[in-house]
Amino acid sequence: MQLTIFLDITEADSLSRMYHAASSARKAVERAIQARDYWGSIGRDVIVECDDRDARELASYARSHCPSAVDKIRSAFRLAHLRRDESRL
Repeated sequence: MQLTIFLDITEADSLSRMYHAASSARKAVERAIQARDYWGSIGRDVIVECDDRDARELASYARSHCPSAVDKIRSAFRLAHLRRDESRL
């Protein structure tokens, strides 16, 4: 399941420092930051697109290192589940 997580730049920066450089969750955040820097952004939003496994990894790290991102990751899970259920109609 694909998720779209909306983070502010400070949350994304904190999450991009997690684990090792080969982590796919870390790479998803780094790609989002690079896209934001390249294309520009209104405000401070960073849009992270990742699968549910990477999102769980981000949430696990965020609980202890970036608590403000946890609710945003949970919201992305709820929205993804709603979209999945809606597509079954």
